[in-house]
This record gives sequence, structure tokens and C-alpha cells, in this order.
Amino acid sequence: MEQYNTLAACREAVESKSRERFGDKLDTSGASEWGLWIGILSYCIWIFNNILNLFKRDVEASIQSKKMFLLPWYAKMIKEFQLGDSLVTDKDGATSYPVVDEKKRIIKHVTIRETTEGLSIKVAKEIDDNGVKKLAPLNRATDEFIQFKRYVENRKAPGTKIEYISLGPDVIYLDADIYYDSLYIPMSGDNAVDSVKGNVLRTLEEYKESLGYEGIIYVSDLEKRLSETDGVVTAKINLIKGTQGSSVTTFDVAYILKSGYFNFDDSIVVNMHNSADFLKTIN
Repeated sequence: MEQYNTLAACREAVESKSRERFGDKLDTSGASEWGLWIGILSYCIWIFNNILNLFKRDVEASIQSKKMFLLPWYAKMIKEFQLGDSLVTDKDGATSYPVVDEKKRIIKHVTIRETTEGLSIKVAKEIDDNGVKKLAPLNRATDEFIQFKRYVENRKAPGTKIEYISLGPDVIYLDADIYYDSLYIPMSGDNAVDSVKGNVLRTLEEYKESLGYEGIIYVSDLEKRLSETDGVVTAKINLIKGTQGSSVTTFDVAYILKSGYFNFDDSIVVNMHNSADFLKTIN
């Protein structure tokens, strides 16, 4: 089955197949009845594609997580930590909790990287901030952090040196130019600019949630995700920087999150440009 990165690409493929079957007289404009059916069919195909891609990633991740002492295995093992419980060892020397209690599994985010000295593990728990779920560092005033370290030391590969990190989120500031499709037809009643900008903001949130267990932001990857957003022709990141405490880092290739996770700065700048108007300025 063909894969489509954007809804626009999917619709273009459906329109192309329709013309092959019914000829150029077919009216595929958004206002025509046939055009509306093409829009509905394209949306269904695109959603189905996304479901298949998610299923494929889940299956691949499940396979990798079962191979002991590989990074995916460590990431899965770390999320199995249960606050306040003790590990038991079976007759084969394997350690585990006698009873699985999801309420005690406080680690909700983990990034892990290999370093020259061993492994660097960064973790965060989930807290309720006035009804809003947020990631936060482990509490060092209690024994949360100590219990977690003791748990990993008991389950890691023998001889592996580990650096344990649990900090508040990095803050990412972004200034980007977004060139939107002047012919874009929103699914809702919004105008094209507001609708595409909303799509862009959702893409940024989805990107934040989709970072792998290495916890690295690649500028080219983020630009690609923005360019593939529904209604966007292309995107350019003018400035991006990460802040952790008093440390501020401007980067143009990649940034290793010091906490392993991040929030976007409330003052990010998303400049919207009509792509047709922009192309007229190019000689």
C-alpha cells in the first residue's frame, strides 16, 4: 500500500487515479460534488495509513524491547520501576516485582544514550497540575530518586556505569517561517491562514511527544515535520535554542535535551507566508 506523508499528497494521488479512470473532464474542485467525495475518500485513506504506521512502529518497538541490555530494553525496564516495592529474585537469578501495580509505576518518560563512560539515563514522572498532566523530575526531598537508582542498579548489565539525571524540562524557543498553500481548503470553517497555523502548532506538540528514547532534537527533522504539515508548502527555521536552568544553547543541527524532555517556549514565533505571493517575488 502506498504511503502518504500529508493529506494533500494523498488527495493528489486520489485525483490522479480518478483522472486516469474517468478522464480530464472530471471536476475535482473542492466545490464540486465529486471533489467533496474525493476529499472524504482521501481523508479516510490518510487516516488508515497513519494507523498502519503506528501499528508497525509498535510492533517493531515491542520486538526490540525484548532483547536484554539493548537501549529499548533499558527504556522498557526503567518504566517498570514501582515506587515503594522491593524486587525478588527467582531460581534462575532474574529479578522482578512479585505483583505488578501500574499506580506505583511513576516513570512516564525516559531517554537513554550510550556515552564514552557507559549509559546516561534521564527520567521524569507525571504530575497533576490543576487538572493538567505534566512531566516533572523525581523528588529528591523524598527517597524517590534513591529508590529508582537502587532499582536500576539491581537490574542493569553487570559492570555498566550509569549516570542518573532527573531535571525539570528544557525550554525550546523557535522562530520559523511557514509558507502555506494559498489554495488550501480547511476542513473546518476557519480561514486558510488560521487553519494552517493551527495545524503547525499541533505538529509541534506531536513532535514533542514523538521524540525517541535518545532525547535529541534534529533541526532538519523538525523542519521536515513542519513542511509535511497539512496545508504547508515548505518551512524554514530561522532560530532555535534550548534552555536548561541558566544554560542557553543556540543550535542549527542538533540539541541533546539535558533533561530528556522539553516544552516549547510560550513566546515561539510562527510567521505565516502565502507561498503564491512569495513565489512572485522570485526572479
